[in-house]
This record gives sequence, C-alpha cells and structure tokens, in this order.
Amino acid sequence: MADDVPATTVEGPVTGEADMASLVAGIIDDFRALVVQQVRLIRQEIAANLRLRQAATAVVAIGVALGLLAAGLLCLSLVHGLHWLTCPAGTDPAWLPLGACYAIVGAVLSVLSAALICLGRLRLRSFPSWNHVADELIQETALWTTTSQPSAAR
Repeated sequence: MADDVPATTVEGPVTGEADMASLVAGIIDDFRALVVQQVRLIRQEIAANLRLRQAATAVVAIGVALGLLAAGLLCLSLVHGLHWLTCPAGTDPAWLPLGACYAIVGAVLSVLSAALICLGRLRLRSFPSWNHVADELIQETALWTTTSQPSAAR
C-alpha cells in the first residue's frame, strides 16, 4: 500500500512556495489513494455479501422447486384416490392404493420443501440490509476522518 504513493522529490533550492506546493500535491495524492482503496474495499465487501445472499437464495429456490413437485404429486394422489374410490371392490391387487403412495411421497417432499425454505429465509434474515451495510461504511469513514485530524491544542 505504501508503494502506491509516489515519492516526491524537489530539485534545487527549496523555497517556501515550492515546499507548500509539494506538500499540497502529496496530500492530494494521499487522499486520492485513500479514496481508491476505500472504493476497492466497498466493492469487495459487496461482492462477498452478494455471494452469501446468492447461496441462501439458492436454498430457498430448491425448497420452492421441491414444494412445486410435492404439490403436483399431491394433485396426482387426489386423482388416483378418486379413481380408487370409484373402482369396484377387489379390482386393485395392491394393499396400498396408488393415490396413497403419491400422497405419502408428496407429504415427505412438502416437509423437506418447508424445511429448506425456512432454512434459506433464516440465512437471508441473518444478513444485514443493504442500507445497514452502507451506513456502516459511512460511519467507518466518518470515524476515521474525525479521529485522524491533528488536535489544535498541540
């Protein structure tokens, strides 16, 4: 980081005006370097936050997909259950009707879907809001600028 700031050299006799100009130029270069570093830091924090949110959103999306599959299976179980109810007695050789099989699988997928959705929502709620992240960055910068100023009493 110290290599980013160019060293200033003054050739010839040093005058008060040239010395002041080099100091002001150095301060401006230092300030520019700090701003660039702060922007890089903000970008890295936002990228890391996005990756975490993306993973939590993927968990919710998988839960929703399983929920849709479970809903489809439950609808099929109703159709097969209706068919089983209207069939004459003894025509189905299985001890468990096909509609009940669909209902069991649909119920298991529904529970799994609900668990994944809840887990993803808990993860998403654990992240600070975007406004909170921006406020923290502004407060860090404000704290840094107020504490780094030299005191006038010295």
